[in-house]
Amino acid sequence: MNERPIQAPAPKAEEEKQDIMYPEETKDFLGYTLNTLYTKVSRREIPVVSSGRPLTFSRKQLNEWMAKGRPSIAEMIAEDYMNHKNQQK
Repeated sequence: MNERPIQAPAPKAEEEKQDIMYPEETKDFLGYTLNTLYTKVSRREIPVVSSGRPLTFSRKQLNEWMAKGRPSIAEMIAEDYMNHKNQQK
């Protein structure tokens, strides 16, 4: 009987940890100054994971946001609403 050792999948917490970014890393990732980043957060122009302390961002969400042309959060919510509404028909 060929028995293979069971390999545990990569821990999801580790993947999420790599996905989470703090303001210093996010400003470098996006090419913004820290002031611009905070302004965009306060205007809801950029997706955030948590807006409290600590302020955190998702690398995956930011990549998707940039691929869509950096829309505002309101535009993204409206798009999600319209997509959901169209799926119900």
